[in-house]
Amino acid sequence: MITQSRVAPDVVALSAALPGPGGTMLPVNAYCLLGPEPVLVDTGLSPLGEQFRSELWNLVDPADLRWVVVTHDDRDHTGSLRTILDQAPQATVVTNFISMVKIGEDWPLPMDRLRLVNTGDRLGIGDDVLHVFRPPTYDSPGTLAFHAVHRSICFSSDCLGAFLPDTVELGANAEDLPADDYAAGVAVFASALSPWMHDIAADRWHATLADLRRRDVGTLLSTHGLAVRHGLGPLLDMAAGLPAGAAFVSPGQEFVDAVLSMSGNAH
Repeated sequence: MITQSRVAPDVVALSAALPGPGGTMLPVNAYCLLGPEPVLVDTGLSPLGEQFRSELWNLVDPADLRWVVVTHDDRDHTGSLRTILDQAPQATVVTNFISMVKIGEDWPLPMDRLRLVNTGDRLGIGDDVLHVFRPPTYDSPGTLAFHAVHRSICFSSDCLGAFLPDTVELGANAEDLPADDYAAGVAVFASALSPWMHDIAADRWHATLADLRRRDVGTLLSTHGLAVRHGLGPLLDMAAGLPAGAAFVSPGQEFVDAVLSMSGNAH
């Protein structure tokens, strides 16, 4: 199911959820920025594609969509990409070379509708500028984050996402949860997403966080978290200690056995 929520005056989240470990869930968000040159940031899960596109086209006419930003090539970011390009003839895909190549393993992006960007690039979107940078955590070498400079909004891709209790409503703000609970969900997800984080030199990790801290980010919008609306300071202070935290241990065969047992299909 797709949930629609307004996370900034002219930014709407289109959200779904995936099951996470231990009674948690993982939000999967795409964002539609409703400016003079409408922007879609990521394109959702393919199994929910029809509903996703219905919600999207209720926000913006397909003929008006100007930019489709793909923060990286994972399928929870590209689920409706091909159909959206078919339905929105003026839309240009914004991504980088690595994501372009990986998406091309399934189908080639049309080169005449492609804008390749790299860290440090700036893209004008009518009434704002998207500043491109590498976020502190990521699981794909194609990952980019996009800072809408004039709006003080950062689309951080997977960075600072969180496993959350499955009772949390999509569309809530991170500040609606107890700070320690949200920080714990961020810590587990960061370790699962970027296990290399536990091996990185402390000075390099702190420098990466400092780059994000220096940005004028009033609202942070992760593909896999809740909207952080009241500044990044406390969250980044917590993130400084992530490499020293416990490494994520992925569920093993016991998870499959438990699911089969509950469904009555145990061997």
